[in-house]
Amino acid sequence: MGFQKIEELSMEFEKLDPGYSNPDRFVNISATCGTVLECIEPIKCKTITLEYKFVKTSCAVFDLAAERYNGCLKKLQNRFYLGFAPCLRPLLGTEALENYEVCKMFEMYRDCLKTEILENCGSEMMFQELVGDVMELHECFN
Repeated sequence: MGFQKIEELSMEFEKLDPGYSNPDRFVNISATCGTVLECIEPIKCKTITLEYKFVKTSCAVFDLAAERYNGCLKKLQNRFYLGFAPCLRPLLGTEALENYEVCKMFEMYRDCLKTEILENCGSEMMFQELVGDVMELHECFN
């Protein structure tokens, strides 16, 4: 199946469920980060401080995704949402999971993730950096 056919199917999914396969999802999220951080930074209660730290870390990853990984992520998103690469779930899934669950999935799907990223993004370095950044976001290294 050619890339053009995958793009067409992706657009069909978008019609059925807007936002589901939005190829610029990471760019859009990254664009809102500054506003969100500006709003919550001055709040000084402990709960908000912890949330601020998480949002700040998340935004850093989304900024990288938007700048450095966007082309790669668009290709991977199409494969994931069309059901060709379920192993991309820890990287692209949208369900709410605990950090330890995501970290466990990264370990479980490591070989498949590596294959998908190498085949679609063309670089061992891309695999190491992209997966490393997302694993750091989920505190897999602590």
